[in-house]
Amino acid sequence: MYRRIDGTVLTFEGEDNLQCVITFQTDTKNQKFMLRFVHLAFRCEENLYIYDGSHALGNPKVHLTCRSTIADVGNVFTQSNYVTLKYVSGELTQPEKGSKLVITAFRESRYLCNDFVCSNGFCISQELTCDDENHCGDNSDETSYASCLGNTTARSRIPISGSEIVGMTAGTIFITLLIDCLLGGILKIFMI
Repeated sequence: MYRRIDGTVLTFEGEDNLQCVITFQTDTKNQKFMLRFVHLAFRCEENLYIYDGSHALGNPKVHLTCRSTIADVGNVFTQSNYVTLKYVSGELTQPEKGSKLVITAFRESRYLCNDFVCSNGFCISQELTCDDENHCGDNSDETSYASCLGNTTARSRIPISGSEIVGMTAGTIFITLLIDCLLGGILKIFMI
């Protein structure tokens, strides 16, 4: 299934014995992805594998566990216009912690941008500005630099969990939802 969006927010809330795979593709080959964790607190029975490509094969670019921290991971950038996430959980025995991941399609060229140019030179969709999510990585899309006035208000977000897919379409990321969930409910995707 394909959905066109500019960016997305995923929350991982934990579910016993689950495996999900999601592949994201940018609209054009000259775009890449930036993945930035707002909150990172996996339980020891949870693993998230991030692959720089269209399949969950080979060695992951990043493997996240309960020992992973935002400081260790930092921002993750793809080299290609694909990113694949594989979430695996076992029998969850620890209290729910939850993690939040912001994924943004961007171009590095500040001179060929018809949308919003971040302070760091990234070109992102204008639709991602002033929405209470740091899509630039330097937060310039949430400041007066982006013509945000006062407190920003998040645009409407539509949660997606398990294999239920509901959402808005607009923008520059094609999402190939290859959700291979044995159970539903752990992964909520907010399309922005």
